[in-house]
Amino acid sequence: MARIFIYLYYQTNQPKEKKKMTKLSLFLYGADALDSIDSIFFGLGVVSCVIALILGICICCAWFDDDCKSDEGGAWFRKHTIGILVTSFLVVIGSFTAAAAIPSKQTMYMIAGVEMANEFRQTETAHELSAEMKGILHDITGIIHSYAVEHGAQEAK
Repeated sequence: MARIFIYLYYQTNQPKEKKKMTKLSLFLYGADALDSIDSIFFGLGVVSCVIALILGICICCAWFDDDCKSDEGGAWFRKHTIGILVTSFLVVIGSFTAAAAIPSKQTMYMIAGVEMANEFRQTETAHELSAEMKGILHDITGIIHSYAVEHGAQEAK
């Protein structure tokens, strides 16, 4: 029992090592986060369309309904018509544009793959593998060529 207590005491009182995330880990984390942010902007666009529709109905009533023309609210809507329309238009267009401009998770993963491949290509290990791959490709090309020659000779008979 004393050994367990000492072990637990030792484990809890040791300074914890802070593990840093690599650039790739941060990039992949950001890709997942961007996927949800994309949905938020799309939802904001839908909500702003509904609000713009309601405000548009209010503006139409303020300008064309006889009861609203004399009303204080109607006067306010007529006074602020341009501002309401421009703001609604900018919010709707901005939110849908932001949703469309954010790349998907799959696109971000492809970018990460290309960047990893590019970094690996510049290492010494990649250069060694490249030389070996050239030899293998040369062997495969020779096999295909000999098969084509043999197959062509059989067709000629």
